[in-house]
Amino acid sequence: VGGPYTNLDLANLFKIEGGAENGVDVAGGDVLLGDCKRDACAEAVVQCLENESCVDLEFSLVSNEDTALTNDGWSSAFTSM
Repeated sequence: VGGPYTNLDLANLFKIEGGAENGVDVAGGDVLLGDCKRDACAEAVVQCLENESCVDLEFSLVSNEDTALTNDGWSSAFTSM
């Protein structure tokens, strides 16, 4: 059975586009209780790295069944805290 698979190989195999599919609830501080899906957590990390309003910001997030946040949605969530 061939060599080891990377995430990119599996993404191509399953035709996965990438990015979070579900929405998240975001709140300042450590106040939310619940689970967060890995893709939503990864998206939050990327958005924090790209968004200056996330500097020195403490927040929590929990996955929900809403539509995933857009870049503007993330920016709004970070600036509102």
